[in-house]
Amino acid sequence: MQVPGQPPPALFYVVGHAGQMFGPVDLAGLSQWVLQGQVQENTPVKVTMTAQIVEARLIPGLPFSISVPDPAGQIPVYIPAQLQSNYPRSSQGIGTSLHSNASPDAQEDLRRGMICGWCGLGLFIIPIVGFVLSTLAIYFGHQAKRDGLEEGRRPMIMGGIGIALNSLIGVLVDILLDYRG
Repeated sequence: MQVPGQPPPALFYVVGHAGQMFGPVDLAGLSQWVLQGQVQENTPVKVTMTAQIVEARLIPGLPFSISVPDPAGQIPVYIPAQLQSNYPRSSQGIGTSLHSNASPDAQEDLRRGMICGWCGLGLFIIPIVGFVLSTLAIYFGHQAKRDGLEEGRRPMIMGGIGIALNSLIGVLVDILLDYRG
């Protein structure tokens, strides 16, 4: 409820992958998204009062870190907001770090790439399935890297190794079948 004589409360829209807008949400809601790991420090946020798009770290009052004095009281220790909560978040997929500045879409692509990469390497016994999964690993790794997640190179490397391994196994199987036939 707006108090007479006071400016309206600020509302925010989080700008997602490909310009998608999420919101509107007030400062308390935006703070909750920060604590859940859905909004990172460099996530673009549109401020409705000014119509400007700024990085979330520039919005006062968001809980990106807290300052805790060390036991000796000499040096403040900064604890990232992601470490302040006591529950796991699904946005932290395989190979992502707590300090990743990538979008949730990039982290999801990385997770998919890592899963496809490991499955592609593990399913070398069925070369065509391993080949397809390894190709998907390269695709998802490329998507993650394109979206700013440097760790996207991991599934790309795994996919390349998987393609080479599956191709070699496929050729060996063909040679063995021709030799037996």
